[in-house]
Amino acid sequence: MFHSVAFAAGGLMLTPPFVGYLDNILVLFFLAAALPFLASSRDSWPARLILGLFLLLCGLTHPTTLVIFCLVLGLMAVLRLVIRRFDLRSVLRDDGPMLVTAFASVVLTVVIWTVGIWGRSVSLAEAALLPPYGVDFFLDRLILWVKAMRPLLNGPLLVIGLVGLLARRPWRRLGEDDLTRVSVAWLAPLVGIFGFLAGVAYTYYRFFNTTLAWVLLVGIGAYFALRFFIDRARHGGINALAWLGVLAVVFILATNFTTGFKLSGWTNPNNQWIEPQTKQDMEALRDYLATQDPDRPVVFVIDDEPPLPFQIYAFAKLTGNTSRYGLPTGMIDQGYLYLGSLDNYLQGQPSERGNETYDELSPALLEDAEKGIQRSGKDPIVVLASQFNKAGANVDAPATDAALAESEVVTVSDGQVGEGGNLIESPTSDGESDGTILHLLRVVGGFLLLLVPGFIAFKALLPDGELPEALGMVPALSAALLSFAGIAVIALARGPFSLPLTLISVVLAAVLASLLGVGAGRGLPFTSGGRAVRA
Repeated sequence: MFHSVAFAAGGLMLTPPFVGYLDNILVLFFLAAALPFLASSRDSWPARLILGLFLLLCGLTHPTTLVIFCLVLGLMAVLRLVIRRFDLRSVLRDDGPMLVTAFASVVLTVVIWTVGIWGRSVSLAEAALLPPYGVDFFLDRLILWVKAMRPLLNGPLLVIGLVGLLARRPWRRLGEDDLTRVSVAWLAPLVGIFGFLAGVAYTYYRFFNTTLAWVLLVGIGAYFALRFFIDRARHGGINALAWLGVLAVVFILATNFTTGFKLSGWTNPNNQWIEPQTKQDMEALRDYLATQDPDRPVVFVIDDEPPLPFQIYAFAKLTGNTSRYGLPTGMIDQGYLYLGSLDNYLQGQPSERGNETYDELSPALLEDAEKGIQRSGKDPIVVLASQFNKAGANVDAPATDAALAESEVVTVSDGQVGEGGNLIESPTSDGESDGTILHLLRVVGGFLLLLVPGFIAFKALLPDGELPEALGMVPALSAALLSFAGIAVIALARGPFSLPLTLISVVLAAVLASLLGVGAGRGLPFTSGGRAVRA
């Protein structure tokens, strides 16, 4: 089962619900690691602390997914309540600690977001901003995602996995089997994909990356199918149909990878997050900005004419992300966008094109930039990058234009930076290469160092844990402990994350892991005989 689920999950992680959605990947990583602690939180304070930590980090990573998962936990408790014939006391005894821990994580998430621990307070509403699209767009994207997941091949495995789990546990035992209970209840978020039936416009497809149940069930279905066919082949002599069934399941799992690599472009060296020319331009800009006042705002003037009018929103969002690559340390929070013509920006006016999305986005970005400039109290650095203006109003703006000279607009094109219409000589490289063996060894050594806190926690809390458990839990525990320690350190230091602060965070995370082990060894049991974690 471990190998089937691992290969199935690996292949499906290359599908659209996960490729590029780093926050969703991370929050599901934390939730997957939290699953073994749901039942063990019943009678273990270390388990409750770890579960609460994972859920809190989920709230900082993707709050809406945390809320959905907490509702799933409530559904699990309701399922157990029904199966136990509404024996509320026993359900509160078994699921109460889990639910209280989840509730506490939600409260802490709200407090951290609204109060702010190292920056401005932010409303939780900022975590759920919908693109300005209609039902047709969201439905087309949903259909595209479903097709990419190959439902005709993976769908039967999902059904086999769900039926197989339910068949292993009669109805009266369903509420006591944690694996089955969470697998069934965690399918509930998928109801959100059917919102188009009510004519409501929202991101239906994004409910696929709020749960791992469908991914895990495909792997479990592959396990049941392989077991069935292999057993028939072993006991039935030369059974061609049985071996054909084995090959069919292996074919599905293998082609999930090949299809996923083709769709995601991960094996295509030309399909990069930042195009090579954009990368070169932003690196030149970063070298220039490093010589400027770090408190000055930086406004990127951008424009485009995408094939579909509403895609201007996606262009602006992607440009906003890639433009930050051109900002040096200490200026990331000083970056702003303006959508429209350079002339309009210099006159303090939004740009209009007769398109609803464009005409709403341009003034909103202008207002955001003006507020940032007012807060800083300093004149902004206006950047006109050719890679962000391949089409639209600024495509023909020459570097020698009189307006550029008068406004001190910074231009970036072909790896060169211009100021006021004059090119600025780029700083020469020191010749050091990042591709040396020493550098690679340093990177590997750094990753191994980051695993130390997770290894300490794993050995202390799961001394009998096996290799599959270690492969999953050591990186997860390290990520959780390091994230928590890093957040605490930055909240106190109030400065950029430097090498000394990194080492302090690693040491602090290792100390926290050791304290969990001490707590487990002093009458605070981690599991109930290991049964829950094994499940």
